[in-house]
Amino acid sequence: MEDHQGEEPIAQLARLLIEAYLKIGKLLMRLPITIGLPPVEGKDGIDGQVAADAIQRAREVLDDMPMDDMASSMIDKLLLHWLIAQDLGALILIMGEEEWRLEAMGYSLLQVSVLLQMAELRLSQE
Repeated sequence: MEDHQGEEPIAQLARLLIEAYLKIGKLLMRLPITIGLPPVEGKDGIDGQVAADAIQRAREVLDDMPMDDMASSMIDKLLLHWLIAQDLGALILIMGEEEWRLEAMGYSLLQVSVLLQMAELRLSQE
């Protein structure tokens, strides 16, 4: 396990954003019709726009997924919160690390984490 003590807040949030993206990718592969996300490669990860476009495409195809509405809604909302967190990260880089922006990004990532757990549980029950 890597030690992230002393990590700058924006660096920590960026790492959590990428980790959430990877977990989302695993979840989407468990759907009745799998959805693949572009891989995160190397030290630099993935281009933010590529990741955002892939997450948005996943949201669009959820409507046609043969699954219950509750699971679909949970996954849609977790994808939306990931997009919000990613946008907030970009805004932080442009506008600065105001405490409320960092807090808002962290909150969106918390929502992603909670919804991921709920969606995984829901899918395991189907």
